[in-house]
Amino acid sequence: MIRLVHTITIAILLLFAGSLSAQSIIKKAQVTPNASYPRAPIATSDIEELNNAKEQIKILDAQLQATKSYQSSFLDTVHWALSVVLALVVFLIGYGWITNFKMHERDKELLKGELEAYVRSKAIELDDMFKTKLEDANTKSEERLKGALVIVNGRAIDLNNRVFKLEFDQSYMALNSETDPGIALSKALGLLERCSKESLGHVTEILNFILKKFDQGGKLGPHESVCLNIVLDSLPEHYNVLIEKIRKKNIDSEIFQI
Repeated sequence: MIRLVHTITIAILLLFAGSLSAQSIIKKAQVTPNASYPRAPIATSDIEELNNAKEQIKILDAQLQATKSYQSSFLDTVHWALSVVLALVVFLIGYGWITNFKMHERDKELLKGELEAYVRSKAIELDDMFKTKLEDANTKSEERLKGALVIVNGRAIDLNNRVFKLEFDQSYMALNSETDPGIALSKALGLLERCSKESLGHVTEILNFILKKFDQGGKLGPHESVCLNIVLDSLPEHYNVLIEKIRKKNIDSEIFQI
């Protein structure tokens, strides 16, 4: 566009230069008869010369009118060209402004899109980072909570074992102080059932006590015999030797009871 404006400017200067040259030619052609042809005594030769001068004046006047007409036509052409050039310049300026405005709007939209994409990516990145840190914090909290629960459960189990040990010792002392073998067997059955569920560490001691009371003549009722068999069936296999002895003692006591 800049090259086109330069070309138009050069053309306008050339047109003005031609107009000035034409005007200089017209001024040179405008001569006065009195200045060119001074008065002299009238004679035949002078009359002929005067006639020739008049003819030349007419010729020059015709040339002058032609030059004026050419000049007027040329000036109209210059004016028309200037109008076209001015309109073209205005059009080019407007077109450039519109093009620049559209390019500015397009660049603004591109920058806006890039900024929105950058903000979205940063928001997603921050969200992922926050979720990761939150998951790490939750994982650490869960691990700490599990560790605390293990400690608490361990202490609770230890405390429960201590309480059970105290209760077992009291119950076992009561069993040993019981003089009636049958009553001692009934109480030992209840203690055996509790040990089978809470602490197998005292099962052997209770089984031996039951055998001892059977040997002393203790007996169980029908309902208690059924309960005894159920409890014996729930015990692990490494108690099978004692279990079989107790079953045999129980059967023998029932036979003698009949």
